[in-house]
Amino acid sequence: MQRTTAQLIAHIPALKTVRHVGHICDVLDQAGIDTARWTGRDIARELTTDTQARDWVWPTQLTRPTAFLRWRLTQIDWSQLSPTERARENDRTRLAEQAARRLEAHERDSHVADAHTRAQIMRQLREQFSARTPA
Repeated sequence: MQRTTAQLIAHIPALKTVRHVGHICDVLDQAGIDTARWTGRDIARELTTDTQARDWVWPTQLTRPTAFLRWRLTQIDWSQLSPTERARENDRTRLAEQAARRLEAHERDSHVADAHTRAQIMRQLREQFSARTPA
């Protein structure tokens, strides 16, 4: 919880005026944010995305940063996937697709004779053709 809070404060400079990290921890807890799923960076990113979607602008100065944060956090659905979780899911999908392409290429290439085998077959064909008697 405190690590998430520290990351959040690092990404939202207006929160640096809060005297004790515990106040922000309480706000995150009251908002129902699972800090095992949401990092401070994720929360800051989600707040920024929500702010942009609403055509709002972050205030340059906050007189009550804890109250402002509490209000802003209530505007967002925290049950959705966090950016980190979405990135992990995208990574899993990408890795599965890469593995499937590698398997497909391996299966395709497994039917191709290597250079040594091709040379051996060519030698056999030449021997067979040269052993034929002209008609």
